[in-house]
Amino acid sequence: MIDYSDLSNIPTEKLIEMIQKEAGNVPVADLLKAWADAPASEREREVLRARGTLAREISEPGYKNLYWCLTRREYPKSHMPILRGLLKAYKEKKGVMVQAWRGIGKSTDLLVWVLLLLGNNPVGSMAFIRINDTKAQESGDAIAMIIENSFAWKACFPNVIPDEKAGWSKKAGFFVQDTNIVNAEGGYSRWREMCFADHTSEASLVCAGIESGMLIGLHPTNGEWFDDLHDEKNTKSATEMKNVVDMFDGNVLPTWTDPKRPMTFAVVCTPWDSDNDVYAFMLGTGLLELVKIPIFTDDPEGEMFEPLNRRVKLTWPEVYTMEAVVRIWNSQQMNPKRFWQMFLLDDKAGRAGAVYKYYTIGHETIRKTEWLMDAGIDPVYSDKKEGGTSHFCMLYGLRIPMGGVCVSGGILEKCSASAGMGYVVQTQRTYPNFNRAWCETYGGGALFVQMVQQNPGVRINPIESKQLPNEKKGDRQYTFLQPLLASGFFFISDEDIPILNVLRNYLNRYPNISSPLAPEWDVADALVALLYGYFDVRARAVNSANDQMTEQLFQRTRLGANSFRPPRIHWNEWRG
Repeated sequence: MIDYSDLSNIPTEKLIEMIQKEAGNVPVADLLKAWADAPASEREREVLRARGTLAREISEPGYKNLYWCLTRREYPKSHMPILRGLLKAYKEKKGVMVQAWRGIGKSTDLLVWVLLLLGNNPVGSMAFIRINDTKAQESGDAIAMIIENSFAWKACFPNVIPDEKAGWSKKAGFFVQDTNIVNAEGGYSRWREMCFADHTSEASLVCAGIESGMLIGLHPTNGEWFDDLHDEKNTKSATEMKNVVDMFDGNVLPTWTDPKRPMTFAVVCTPWDSDNDVYAFMLGTGLLELVKIPIFTDDPEGEMFEPLNRRVKLTWPEVYTMEAVVRIWNSQQMNPKRFWQMFLLDDKAGRAGAVYKYYTIGHETIRKTEWLMDAGIDPVYSDKKEGGTSHFCMLYGLRIPMGGVCVSGGILEKCSASAGMGYVVQTQRTYPNFNRAWCETYGGGALFVQMVQQNPGVRINPIESKQLPNEKKGDRQYTFLQPLLASGFFFISDEDIPILNVLRNYLNRYPNISSPLAPEWDVADALVALLYGYFDVRARAVNSANDQMTEQLFQRTRLGANSFRPPRIHWNEWRG
């Protein structure tokens, strides 16, 4: 037997060799993992055993004790609405949706809940459903590792072990067996009969993405538990969100309404779009009760949240202190809607409170015929001389030699498509510093681009709609423009001319624009097209530390013969 009294001087290779020799066929990685998870002391081992016994019931105390055994932390009081929602769904056979802010730890809570059900009712079947199969498999791996190797699991449910004969994999599902039944009269055959009577051939646990065909026809007796079905990727357009809705509608919803087998189900999530996301669709069925846990709530007697000038009660003040919440707010200011959506769970208030932050530049410093010019176009499609309901708009952008881009002017007019084409051609021939124009191909935009391209030498680039956020007009504009305008790399000339006055009116009053046909919307679309064309500047704006870069950009006030005055900063505050 190896003497382990002093191993500090043994080389790593020799130590691994000794461990392998001592452990036989057990991989070193498994040994090290088991050692890392082992109780630090015999006293902790005894506490683990005692609390493990208390975890053997589906209740608040049972869950809290299992949570402690698995994490060595007490369950936070701020999380209690999550637990009570899950218990309500299970006990009352009702659907519950718990919406909580991103980062609270709801995925961990749900994983512990799945283990609680699996340990206390191993004869049942269950589905753990996530955004995609990759995420679901990560959860499946974690659950499998806990059941196979965890001291905590063995302290809580020593009788519940993998049933490898029936199946133990991400693909086939995870089957467990209860040794209290298997080792009694009737043995394994009796156990399989009990499982078949409960749920026929379904696995004890299926971990699948919402798009998985494994979900079709499932009626898990221990319930269906959903964890965050949306993220940045599948919400970037209305089409992407509809795809998730369609998969849920086709694969899952029919099993929720089967009167022969009442379903237990709950959803733990962060909302994305209360009109179009899958959670809105789920709530629209009338089958779920909604519980919300924002990062804070209004409270006249609470602490002052300075960014919004509101007194609030923090939901988890021990961790998410006021300082931490303010820091989160500040980190979201490239897109302030995100704070309302992800932390206050109110995307509509986020849209209503959306404001543009932008920088202005003195027009007398601009060199309109010297700095390289590009143009962004919002076309019109009417053949009428007087135009249709929309305005033709072409905004000019100039590359500042020291870095950045300024919007310097342009053309805004109700006119025909032919007249608009003429303005593009005329602009290129008038300005020797003209580079190219950019135009979105949505609607009749593709035809407009083709018309312009028939003029030899005229440079215009199409922008495919899929390259921009596929949202409602105002939301699309704000999502794309706000981070760029707030970055310190894009500026608006302060010159008093009609087109820039309309642009500033849009930026100052958004979203409180009087009419859907107002020229402000057309100018904003042209601004989207213009800024889209500056790939390099957009990349710098997104990836740089904005305050530092802006400071560096304007420390110098001259470049060659071109005098340059630091821009006036306009922090717009829309007050409705």
